[in-house]
Amino acid sequence: MSKRFFITATETGAGKTHVTACLLRAMLAAGTSACAFKPVSTGDRSDAEVFSQILGGDSPSLEEINPFHLKAPMAPYAASILEDRMVNFFAIDNAFDALASRFSVVLVEGAGGAMTPLTATETMRDLGARWGGAFILVVPNRLGALSQAFCAAECLEGFGAGLAAVVLNEPDSTAKSCLGDDVNSVQTVLLQSNRALLDERFLGRFFSTADEGWELALLGLIGRYSNELST
Repeated sequence: MSKRFFITATETGAGKTHVTACLLRAMLAAGTSACAFKPVSTGDRSDAEVFSQILGGDSPSLEEINPFHLKAPMAPYAASILEDRMVNFFAIDNAFDALASRFSVVLVEGAGGAMTPLTATETMRDLGARWGGAFILVVPNRLGALSQAFCAAECLEGFGAGLAAVVLNEPDSTAKSCLGDDVNSVQTVLLQSNRALLDERFLGRFFSTADEGWELALLGLIGRYSNELST
């Protein structure tokens, strides 16, 4: 059976696509048979297009990578009501099964946050647990990150194969401020304290995109985590 990981986040715009793309590139560079999957998208399909470009000429089609798309740029459930078209789980399951039979690892990127609704009763968390994968939680480093991360992690533990890792996403500007000379600035102290407390809370499974080689370190954890699940 293929290994599968569901990349979710504390909120929309947290950096799921960036983290998923980095992991996919690292896996392909290591010779791993890997693919990224965006089961549900709203608005545009730029996330799936990024994955298609990384995979190259022999990659699955855009429709295979992103089998269900809604045009309205809002939560899938709200968009489905607006367009009078409910999420097609049959098509999503078929697309996932096809990729899982073809690739050794499938990185599944959710839409929005962990509890973003797909229907009146199902959320992104339920979709992630649907295929028995482990969760990777992406958290943007900014004010409010700690509470959001702790709440999201608590709601993911015990679902699917559990919470494998937490990734603190720090865009270049954020990373630079973390390393800046003005160590007394409120922003710098905030960002550094977020990193320290998340590292302490998720010891051994916390990663920051500001750290060089974080993708390779996370790949190592993913390998160990997969081996534990299979034993």
